[in-house]
Amino acid sequence: MCTHLSKRGSTYYYRRKTPSDLIHIFGKEVMKSLGTKDKKVAESQVRKMGAHYDDLFASALAKLNGSLISTPAIPEPQPLKTKRPRFDDSFDIDDAETYVFLFNKQLRAKREQARLTPSSWQQFNDYLDALIVDGEEYLKTGTHPFDDEPRPMWKIEAELKAATSLRNNTTVPFTDSMFRASKEIVTKVTTPTSPLLSKLVSKWAAEREPAARTVAKMNRVIERFEAIVGKLTIPEIKRVHAVAFKDGLLEAGLTAANTNQYLTELNTLLNYATQQAIIETNPATGIKIRISESARVKRSPFDDSALKAIFNSPIYTSDERPAGGKGEAAYWLPLLALYTGARLDELCQLHLGDIQLESYEDEQENTHQVWVMRITDEGDGQKLKNSGSRRRIPIHQTLIALGFITYVQAQSGLQIFPELKPASAYGSLSGNWSKWFGKYLREKIKVTDTKMVFHSFRHNFKDYARIAGIATEVHNALSGHSSSDAATNYGSDKYPLRPLTEAMNRYKITGLTLPTGSKL
Repeated sequence: MCTHLSKRGSTYYYRRKTPSDLIHIFGKEVMKSLGTKDKKVAESQVRKMGAHYDDLFASALAKLNGSLISTPAIPEPQPLKTKRPRFDDSFDIDDAETYVFLFNKQLRAKREQARLTPSSWQQFNDYLDALIVDGEEYLKTGTHPFDDEPRPMWKIEAELKAATSLRNNTTVPFTDSMFRASKEIVTKVTTPTSPLLSKLVSKWAAEREPAARTVAKMNRVIERFEAIVGKLTIPEIKRVHAVAFKDGLLEAGLTAANTNQYLTELNTLLNYATQQAIIETNPATGIKIRISESARVKRSPFDDSALKAIFNSPIYTSDERPAGGKGEAAYWLPLLALYTGARLDELCQLHLGDIQLESYEDEQENTHQVWVMRITDEGDGQKLKNSGSRRRIPIHQTLIALGFITYVQAQSGLQIFPELKPASAYGSLSGNWSKWFGKYLREKIKVTDTKMVFHSFRHNFKDYARIAGIATEVHNALSGHSSSDAATNYGSDKYPLRPLTEAMNRYKITGLTLPTGSKL
């Protein structure tokens, strides 16, 4: 004998194929949670469920055949022994429509909490199924399997209506009748038309006009957010979801610093949502990982042995050009970084027009010419870290002696290092090269201190500038470092050329033998 008893996980279900004539009404099969993990209880419940669907199918078939069988009268509710699980027993409302609305709202809140883990989501869906089945049983027989006290029939109907609307992804409408004379109920139900984060990005991008790379990054943040917590409308996003996002990123292996970056981007969008009156407050405000000073990865300047290893490598002694080094970029980028203090991104994006001959006057008003490197975002594809990064740097005589100007003048096209290509449509020119250099540094040159990276050249530049007695204001202007003094930052891209040139004439690297003679 088929009992239609089925088990999924630890919970028992009623499962039954629908008669072929009724598939268009009920679907191919009926599957309802029995709301219990106890087999004996489930066996009792499944018989009641079977009788219910026997009558339901018979009634539906009779209607299709043009005749309607009579149904038994519904008896009055009788008290039972077991307490029914409730979200809240504190409602003091005697209006059915208001009760439907509030109970639906409470179910939705519970649903959002349940999204955080697969187990809680399953438990919620089991509860919702049981709520519907039990409500239908009560309305049919007047007997509820989990109530130990009589309750008004309208409350059972209201709960069933609320649960069914949620299962069917509909929303209980909010009407004027829900305002009580004694107590005004002010609530809002999220509708399917509420915007998703993906839609908000489009609006944010159109209004703020960020770089295409920034928009792509924001879309990646949303994809990861939805992969962890689900696809929610913006009003549905709660603080628990932001916390779950943070925890999910860490569980996926992201560092604390990278996780904080994702949270920063999420906050940017949610702050924008508050400005657009989509939500009143940002639920992710203040959610981040505190990184102790000792836990931060600090970059160190290259020590003497590391510098010697780099500039005595086959690239400089045997004209070796590894494929990942992208031709002459392998030779010039480390030298330029050491003698300019520029960032890798700034050097990789240099255009031929960024190397210029400019004039200045000395104290005796004699005119001198000097080659300068312009760090700018004016060219196609160029960008800067911040406004203080825009500057010009007199090119050191060591670089000129090694043939840098000659190399630049021999190039055609736009880029100084034309073999550098972005890894993706919105990737930087430095991305792949940086990975190659890191691997070359560790595996070929055997510089194993993980605090020593390409950015270490920038630290070396600052240290050698201090050793040379170059004023902080001047070496900040050379390296594009912002100062706490706003006055010294003003017009940094046009900082007087004479003090910059005099500073570079004093700048020297001690204890290091570089490749000699012209490169070309």
